[in-house]
Amino acid sequence: MEKKPFNKNRKYVNLGVIMSGKDGGSYIAIDSKVELVINGTKFTGKYISLNSPADKFARMLQKGSITEQEYEDKVAKIPEFIKKDVVVALE
Repeated sequence: MEKKPFNKNRKYVNLGVIMSGKDGGSYIAIDSKVELVINGTKFTGKYISLNSPADKFARMLQKGSITEQEYEDKVAKIPEFIKKDVVVALE
C-alpha cells in the first residue's frame, strides 16, 4: 500500500517510531517524510537515541575521564523524574 503524500494542513503528524536496538537501548527512527533542523543541520529519516541519564557518565568512567567517586556523585544528582536523555549526533 502506497503512503499518501504529506498534507501540510493535517493536525497530527507521525514523527517516527520508538525501537529497541541490538544493544538493548532505545531509539526513535524518524519517518523519512519528517525533516528536523537542529542547529542549522537538516535531519531526514535519521535516528534519535534515548539513553539512560547515567550512560554518558558510565562512558566517561570507562574512558578514565572521571573517577568512580565522581561517577557515583554525578549519578546521585540525576533527578528521579528524568527517565531518558534524548540525543542526536550532529554531523
